[in-house]
Amino acid sequence: MQLHPHQTALLTGGGTGIGRGIALALARRGLNLALVGRRAGPLQVVAAEVMALGCRALVMPADMTNA
Repeated sequence: MQLHPHQTALLTGGGTGIGRGIALALARRGLNLALVGRRAGPLQVVAAEVMALGCRALVMPADMTNA
């Protein structure tokens, strides 16, 4: 898949663990992120890290368990 700077990626589970790592890797490549997860706190922390890398981040707390 070709990734282009300033595209936006939707990432579920982006607040912790592997999801956090993926979010930061994508931000380092210049992608903006829409972060989805159950807990707003960890998502906000990752969003701040993404923004510190010069990208935009949108936090959307949601439980995707039964989606």
